Amino acid sequence: MKLIYMLLFTFLMNLAFAQDSPIKNRWTIKAYESKYRLGQRAASRLNEYSYTSDFHHTLELNYGISKNIELGIYSGFSSKSYGKAISMGIQTNYHILPLFIKAKDFRFDAYLSGRLGTYWYKSIYINSPPETSYSLEYSLGAGAAFYPLKHLGVFCEYHWGDFSSNLNQYYKLGLIYKFRKRK
Repeated sequence: MKLIYMLLFTFLMNLAFAQDSPIKNRWTIKAYESKYRLGQRAASRLNEYSYTSDFHHTLELNYGISKNIELGIYSGFSSKSYGKAISMGIQTNYHILPLFIKAKDFRFDAYLSGRLGTYWYKSIYINSPPETSYSLEYSLGAGAAFYPLKHLGVFCEYHWGDFSSNLNQYYKLGLIYKFRKRK
């Protein structure tokens, strides 16, 4: 119970002291490819050609609600000869650098990430009818971004979690665009 109170207190303090933060009130859009490493149960259900999964194309929209915290939504898809997948859900990023760097904006970013959503998969097995499955997906990960231009950058993340009822790992690599509403 103490942990819950400490987390709530930390969250409220972040909201209160986030006046000149590079994260608060910032929008970010991420477009990326992610590659899943399937768990043993998922790999055994699929044919030999799909043991290593395909790239998953995803679009993500985040908004900075405090000095360190972003909340957002995501949606993605992949389609290959043996199946199709669609994912969507919510996520949060906790930015680490604002704890150490007191700048209005910076070119590097490091953060912890968590997501919760749903995953729909329609598989096409060899010599059998298609199978459709829905499942909860969740993950925890870490990421880093570099902005060679003022608003446009590249990022990478590594996640570990449960996708399609299997413990899996995946990485993301893509473009990120950050902006604020003009006052």
